[in-house]
Amino acid sequence: MDYAIDRAIAAGMTTLVYLDDDLSFAVHNSPGAKPLFRIATPGELQDQLLDFAWLATPQMPLASMTPIMKRSQPNIIGYAQPIMMAYAFYLPFFRDNPQFRFWQGFHIEARCDLNLTLSLLTHGYLTGYLATCFIPDNVNNPGGCSTYRDLECEKKSVAYLKATYPGVVRTHLKRGWVGDPNCSREAPVIGWKKAFNHAAFEKQFNMRAIDFTTAQIAALRERIAKRALNGGV
Repeated sequence: MDYAIDRAIAAGMTTLVYLDDDLSFAVHNSPGAKPLFRIATPGELQDQLLDFAWLATPQMPLASMTPIMKRSQPNIIGYAQPIMMAYAFYLPFFRDNPQFRFWQGFHIEARCDLNLTLSLLTHGYLTGYLATCFIPDNVNNPGGCSTYRDLECEKKSVAYLKATYPGVVRTHLKRGWVGDPNCSREAPVIGWKKAFNHAAFEKQFNMRAIDFTTAQIAALRERIAKRALNGGV
């Protein structure tokens, strides 16, 4: 992931959209209404990806799409949320702040996306997801990262999160892992909104986070309305 970010920065790109290779996409029939999600058509997916890329800003340098498990999300954008499986990067931020990386060493190998989310939030940068497009809950599927993500790796990563973000990350006992349904492990429970540093955000951007998010939601609704008037173009 860091390699892809570096290559995109070197190519002079402003935004990078990076998707896991085993995703499917579903959409709201009506954004903001009760989720009656269905598989996205190619045209709808193109619109969703454009909106997704648009989300990445200096104030919110990393965004994701909504996991199906969050389908009750009432707003068009969910803020201070974990980033996984689908990523939109505001590349000037990552060029100027190379300390915000996925790869932080073997101690956090299994939970690098959650660690990056927490690092951004605690330093006063928003993360969020686009709530008009859903992705499946396929965490821990065999293959991909699971080829190296064993139980010991998971334990070290969860312990790192708990030690690095005290008061924000706690754990609970959970049973089962890929290939071993009977094992016991500590699973993280994370207070994402609690992790967000409102004061640091206001100091960096000279505005309250609520003012930024309110304006961003209004602008996205306007984008969607204009696209509808233009027949989806």
